[in-house]
Amino acid sequence: MKNLGFTDYFVSIYVTLLKHKELDARRLSELPNVPYSRVYEVLNEMIEKGVIIKIDGRPSTYSATTPREMLTSLQANQNQFFEQNARVIRPYLESLFGPEKSAVETSLSIIYGNNAICARLTNVIKSTAQSLSLAIADLEAYFPPISTELERLKARNVHITVIVDDSQKGTPNFNQISSLVSVKTSPDLLGTFAIADGINVLIISPKATQGSTHTPLEVIGLSSSHSSVAYVFQAIFQKIIEK
Repeated sequence: MKNLGFTDYFVSIYVTLLKHKELDARRLSELPNVPYSRVYEVLNEMIEKGVIIKIDGRPSTYSATTPREMLTSLQANQNQFFEQNARVIRPYLESLFGPEKSAVETSLSIIYGNNAICARLTNVIKSTAQSLSLAIADLEAYFPPISTELERLKARNVHITVIVDDSQKGTPNFNQISSLVSVKTSPDLLGTFAIADGINVLIISPKATQGSTHTPLEVIGLSSSHSSVAYVFQAIFQKIIEK
């Protein structure tokens, strides 16, 4: 786990939560190598990385995400870090390489698990500096995890455009998001997606069933940090608004 960038604190806390399922900060601070003075700092960092989740209460407790969700979230964070640094050095390297080719390869991350998807959506919104386009088909699933970050973007005067499926009108979540930002509605909105600053994109598949058995299909997220992908989905977003 250390080879994936985990500190001793991360390893101790994550492994312990996998074993004990749910513990509070005091119990976690009793672990070796986890001093009480740093336990909340470490826990908050792990939450941001999608490694654990916080369960509000008195006291609040913490639970580990599944190993698959943890690894997926960690990969998404590493991909974002890589893309941020790649954007810095790419212009210089491309100037050495010569004219741009007609086809460009780009990475597309697949995210499994609702917790990891919500964590990635929160990170996309949190990283927004100038503009956010957000389409939400299922407010109950995706608005609560991002409501705080939307408030922060609004306070920073970030330009936010939100489209919500017509079926969500009148729900408590619809009323709450409408009080935060201007919301447009659209019939039969297929899936949820976010476009941040015209480059970071997260597309979340809609809930669906398979075949005559109506077996629920797993919801997945597709994440990209390529401007061309963002351009396509921004155009789709604009078409929905103009309907």
